Amino acid sequence: MKADWNIGINTEGNLLILGKDYSKSKGDLFGNSFFEYVISIDAHHLVELRNALIKAFPGQEIANRRSLLNLIKEEFYLTKRLGTFRNFLESLHIPFRFHNRMAQQIA
Repeated sequence: MKADWNIGINTEGNLLILGKDYSKSKGDLFGNSFFEYVISIDAHHLVELRNALIKAFPGQEIANRRSLLNLIKEEFYLTKRLGTFRNFLESLHIPFRFHNRMAQQIA
């Protein structure tokens, strides 16, 4: 499986993770191997997220939104899977929205 995602804060202050997932096994099952997904966390829940990340990774400092994004990238994208981040949010009851869809791959 090959995954690609971007993380950022939109103009409303919400955290957005936009991803693309290419998976042969999903292609074999559904006939299409290209999926897009979004995880969004509303701005008013970012303090909860920050506090949870500080507890989970005590050696890390989160001074601003950029360092928050970098920590998520380092701890969940580079070393683990995005599903681990989603499980992290669920286990701490941090509200988020998740959307996915099969997308047509354009060659």
